Amino acid sequence: MSEVKITYETLFALLRTEKSREELQELDTNFFDDVIKYLNEKAEMFKRQEGSLNAFMDNEKDKEEKQIHNIKRIIKELYERREKKIIDMALNKSKTKTNIINTATMMKEEKLLYEFLISTLDRFREGILINLLEGKQATLQKEEIKTNNPETKTECEGNEQNNGMLCVKFKHSVPQFLGKELERYGPYEEGDQVELPHEIADILINKGRVEQAGNTQ
Repeated sequence: MSEVKITYETLFALLRTEKSREELQELDTNFFDDVIKYLNEKAEMFKRQEGSLNAFMDNEKDKEEKQIHNIKRIIKELYERREKKIIDMALNKSKTKTNIINTATMMKEEKLLYEFLISTLDRFREGILINLLEGKQATLQKEEIKTNNPETKTECEGNEQNNGMLCVKFKHSVPQFLGKELERYGPYEEGDQVELPHEIADILINKGRVEQAGNTQ
């Protein structure tokens, strides 16, 4: 796809096209980076206008603030339109096992979502539906879901830091969450001991969700 300069008008046009067509539309490979740059430029422009005593500049500042709000609304709706299409594609893939679904128009981040959804849907379909059709009890358990999460370590030994990691014990149940690089952690149950990056462990300790393993407080 040829490069498109990000403006309010181009974002609105992209959203209009995404809404009017059933298929996922192609975006430039740098789209996310370009949107971030565009938003930061808008924020910097608005910041320069703050504190102005000039009536004209105040009026321009109000216009800029409203436009930033509308830009974010468009970006959110564009993302959610694409998200729904990707969910439908993943559901179709899991149901039919077809190889004709075109993923070429997905951004690399969207492909990660697509593959994660298929993996999760397949696991639950096999663990629940297939067993039901065969007259068997569902075999998928919470512990299995946690074990199958490649980003989650389920146990650790000792309480010493190791390569920036810290062994902690969960004081309460915690649902699955994302790290700063969008890596997945959890879900965790009360009493679980796991090794987590020190930064994440500190946040959970401060929130009272975990304690350092071996801590008797």
